[in-house]
Amino acid sequence: MYRLYCRHSRITGFSVRKGTSRKSTTGIELARIFRCSCAGVKEKILEDGKIDKSRKQRQVGITRTDCKAFLNVKRTKEGIYEVVKHEMNHNHVMTRPGWGHYHRSERNITEEKGKAIEQMISSGMRVTESYHYMAFEAGGEEVLGHTKRDHYNYVSRLKMEKI
Repeated sequence: MYRLYCRHSRITGFSVRKGTSRKSTTGIELARIFRCSCAGVKEKILEDGKIDKSRKQRQVGITRTDCKAFLNVKRTKEGIYEVVKHEMNHNHVMTRPGWGHYHRSERNITEEKGKAIEQMISSGMRVTESYHYMAFEAGGEEVLGHTKRDHYNYVSRLKMEKI
C-alpha cells in the first residue's frame, strides 16, 4: 500500500511519510496511516498559545503546514489490506509534475544499486562519475531513484563503516 500511495503522490505532487501503526502481539502490522509529508507542525506550542522559543531556531524553510491529507489502511481477517479512510484535500501548493523524483518518499538506494555503487567506487571511479554513469544507464536522473546528494551520502557512509 505504501508504494501505491507513493506512486499516487508522485503524480499528484506531494511526498508521503509513514504515520502511526498498530501491530498484533506477533508483530504483524494490523493498521497504518500514511500522511502527507506536510502534516503536523514543527513549532512547539505552549499552553497559553505562544510558540516555545527557549532554544535558538535554525533558519529553515517551512515544511509542515498541518496538512490533513492521509490514507488509513487496515488488514482484514483474510490478510488483505484495505483502505478505511482517505482524505485527499491538501492545504499547500503541490510540486511541479517533473519534480516528483525529488520527493523524499521517492528517493531510495536499493540493495542492488548499493552493491553497484560499492563496486564502482572500489574500482577507482569518482563519486560523481559513478552517479552520472548510473543516471545514464537508468535513462536519466529522474528515473534513477535517488539524487546526487543521496549518492554522495551513501558513499560517505561506506567510507565511515571502513574506519
